[in-house]
Amino acid sequence: MHVTCSSSGETEKGLRGIVTEHDLQNLCKLVEEKDGGPAWIQMMDRSTPNMTYQAWRRDQEVLVTPPACSVI
Repeated sequence: MHVTCSSSGETEKGLRGIVTEHDLQNLCKLVEEKDGGPAWIQMMDRSTPNMTYQAWRRDQEVLVTPPACSVI
């Protein structure tokens, strides 16, 4: 498995492929943030003796646009 998480500044410094504390804090903020969007749905939960993996998804919001009206 290959993980690439770095800000543009870190990439410029040659730290590609390194997950930083800043990256983890940003990820936690995104996951825990309440933004009024659709709920997160757990898709998978797998474990081995030395690893745990969870997969989650979030459906896109469907915007309903009223039909266009014309007056003749």
